[in-house]
Amino acid sequence: MDNKLTHHEDKISSKTTAEYASQLLEIVKGLTAEIHPEYKESFKPALDSSLDRDLGLDSLARMELLGRIEKSFNVSIS
Repeated sequence: MDNKLTHHEDKISSKTTAEYASQLLEIVKGLTAEIHPEYKESFKPALDSSLDRDLGLDSLARMELLGRIEKSFNVSIS
């Protein structure tokens, strides 16, 4: 019976993690669409995308991204 409970808890945790990941990717996609509107339709960020190389985010854009993440998730990143 413990295995079923653990499995159920894992499913809940995975779903929450997936929701957070989806929310994070939407933030990244929104910012990159603002910075690079020419790629808006074809752009598909991933969790392992490089902020500078893959997404074209310079240092100022990365600071903006951090601010948006902090606001959206109600956290402080230092």
